[in-house]
Amino acid sequence: MVCTKEELSSCLETGYKLSNPPHFFLNSLFVKTHEMLIYLSEDVEKSPNITDYLAAATLSYGIIFFWLKLSTLTQIPWPISYLIFYMGGLVPTFLVCRRTDRNQFPVAIKSVIFSWVFTIVCLITFTQGDPSDFFKMLLVLFLLGGISSSVILMRQRLRSKKLESEL
Repeated sequence: MVCTKEELSSCLETGYKLSNPPHFFLNSLFVKTHEMLIYLSEDVEKSPNITDYLAAATLSYGIIFFWLKLSTLTQIPWPISYLIFYMGGLVPTFLVCRRTDRNQFPVAIKSVIFSWVFTIVCLITFTQGDPSDFFKMLLVLFLLGGISSSVILMRQRLRSKKLESEL
């Protein structure tokens, strides 16, 4: 949509908002003989990039690593470990899923797999013996955390859209 300087206020009233980056962004601005042309175009769908996935994987590894170090120093009941491992999948995946507009489930699965592989690669040097049972359990808990974060985010977004439609 192209608006002249005089039509800019009517363009903004029809729903084209410059300050709302998920929907529209200022593509280009030209000043030509006292007329200002503003080209508004739809923003591309937001999706996380490799840096977001790497940050989530690092956070997952940090949660697991510090928990393992803490559990070697003190006597902590073992069921709490399952909760911490679950949170190691939930929190970073939730943060990655917030970077997307839709398709939270595939993004959550990608994030969980990336986090799990990164955690395995980092922990393999610290683990002695056959850690395959631990890594299988970690994958299951990461998957549960990732799926939970995807569901939580979808419910939040649906709830906010429902509230917007009621207004």
